[in-house]
Amino acid sequence: MSIKVLLINLPQFELGQRLSCVGSESKSRAVLWRKSDELRNEGFEVEIVDAESRALNFFTIVRAIRRRAPEYVLFYQASTCSGSLPSSSKSFVGVLCRHVHERMPGLRLDLLIE
Repeated sequence: MSIKVLLINLPQFELGQRLSCVGSESKSRAVLWRKSDELRNEGFEVEIVDAESRALNFFTIVRAIRRRAPEYVLFYQASTCSGSLPSSSKSFVGVLCRHVHERMPGLRLDLLIE
């Protein structure tokens, strides 16, 4: 039986994140597909939730995780062109991880930043 992985493309919060890099949306999708292919090749069952393109809010993301009941969640957050992660994104990811961990303590969580 394969491990269920949920790969979540987190929303961008700052206008600079969205506009500073030309082609950042296509880069995000490419990273998601590459990572999902890598995981599938390793034998994992992978599902992608693109919270950025679907404009999902905090609670909708949490519901998506609970409804899919994965064993592992990998959050993907695109960095800015400078390679840094804005403080608003750090805060969101931190609160989201704490919230999910409190409700699903056995769930493994990780963050991929590229």
